Amino acid sequence: MNLKAEREAIATTLAAGSGLTAFAFVPANPIPPLAMVLPGSPYLEGGDVYGSKTLRADVWLVLPGLGDNQTQSDSLDTHIEAAVAALEDDDLAIENVGQPIEWKPDAGGMHLVSIISISTQIAP
Repeated sequence: MNLKAEREAIATTLAAGSGLTAFAFVPANPIPPLAMVLPGSPYLEGGDVYGSKTLRADVWLVLPGLGDNQTQSDSLDTHIEAAVAALEDDDLAIENVGQPIEWKPDAGGMHLVSIISISTQIAP
């Protein structure tokens, strides 16, 4: 089992299916729009099949925090729809999609974020 490789595979799926730049970590200078695949909670636990594990991850969809409400809402919905479709096409389970929040990283301005919580089974 390689947790980093699992997150990187999810990021690759997102990039290919949604067109977003995707990372398996928080980049030093995040420039939206982008997706970040981060550990979920619980990150890892026993799976449904003996010896398997359930991996949980939070996919942060990060969009620029500028613009009017309607434009931002429409853009966020479009990116959520594309990300969910890409994740489901790769048989990743969507646990929930959180309401938008504001996020201000150390480098850069305010961004709009929606977090998609996902899970997948890792075979023994």
